[in-house]
Amino acid sequence: MCRPAPASANAEGDRSQVKIRIEDPPRRKHSVFMGGSVLGDLMKTRPDFWITKEEYLEQGLRVLDKFKQ
Repeated sequence: MCRPAPASANAEGDRSQVKIRIEDPPRRKHSVFMGGSVLGDLMKTRPDFWITKEEYLEQGLRVLDKFKQ
């Protein structure tokens, strides 16, 4: 869907119209899940990337400090 943007003055002072195209693909609602899934798959062999339930229960949010550099 294209909607014309409001006209604005350019460097020469004349007004022009700019068309902006906004895309809304149906798969967009799944994009975050797909990205997390790919990241999880890439990092499955790196134990330093993960926080275990035991670590979280023992340390709480302080467990996130291991990711600080």
